[in-house]
This record gives sequence, C-alpha cells and structure tokens, in this order.
Amino acid sequence: MGRAGAAYWGHRANLTNASLSSARLINADLSGAILLGANLSGADLSRARNLTQTQLDAACGDANTKLPEGLKPPKPCQAMPPLGGPPPPDIP
Repeated sequence: MGRAGAAYWGHRANLTNASLSSARLINADLSGAILLGANLSGADLSRARNLTQTQLDAACGDANTKLPEGLKPPKPCQAMPPLGGPPPPDIP
C-alpha cells in the first residue's frame, strides 16, 4: 500500500475486527480510528501518527507488533474459537 492509502486510513476509519497483521502503517494518521478487535500482530505502527493507548487497548497484537515510543503493546490475540459441530458430509 502506498503512502496515500496509509494516510487515508486515519480519518475516523472504522477498523473494527480488521486484520492488520504484518501491515506497515508508515506515516499513517490514526487520529480517531476505531481499532476495536483489530489484529495488529506483526504490524509496524512505529511511525504511525496520533495513535493512542486507548486505541491499542481495544486491539490485540503480539511480540512482533512495533509501536511508537511510550505506548504499551496491546493484549495478545487469541486463537479463533472452534466453529463446533462435525464437518459436513461428503457429497457424491
């Protein structure tokens, strides 16, 4: 994604439950972005602008999530729960 695309995301973008795993958000303006449930595992947000601790607290990540100085990492992402039930039968 080019710089223009990354910069666009920050304008009150709703990134609820988005998979941003391994994304590089260089110079992205995350002002007002909603990161509720967003997966930031391996994402590089080290140069993102206007990222807040409140936004990170609503997301999840891993040890490879890179953040701007002074921000604490988000909680670890949990594995997807099993869907349950047996697999569908084979159809001839």
